[in-house]
Amino acid sequence: MRMPPIRSLITLAFILATAALGGRAADCASLSRASLPDTTLTTAQSVPAGRFVPPYGRPIDKLPAFCRLAGVIRPSSDSDIRFEVWLPASDWNGKFLSVGNGGFAGSINYFALADDLRRGFATAATTRDMKAMPKTQAGPFGIRRR
Repeated sequence: MRMPPIRSLITLAFILATAALGGRAADCASLSRASLPDTTLTTAQSVPAGRFVPPYGRPIDKLPAFCRLAGVIRPSSDSDIRFEVWLPASDWNGKFLSVGNGGFAGSINYFALADDLRRGFATAATTRDMKAMPKTQAGPFGIRRR
């Protein structure tokens, strides 16, 4: 039985957050050894407190130190679901909060991740799998077609 992509991400977030809480993940880079079906970790890095420069968008200031995990989930050959998981390096409130997104959800909202992290949450965000979406659904919606 295949694990659905979002379930895989949430499972990954909880496994990693629990490991961090238990002190078994003192080195963020060691989390790169985590293994889940159809999932590839591309980044596992400790980010110091202060400014973080995301892959796109403007820099984000006043962040606590955190462990940044990024990767891709490919449950099918035409899938490409990108994700980020941010784990507080200290003062974790013991909770996980997922970031939502709107529209076509084609990008990760780094500012929402930052807000959650500042409040002590382990947090995660994904992109929607636009490659796998049929062209009839991926185009403008809400337009009356004749």
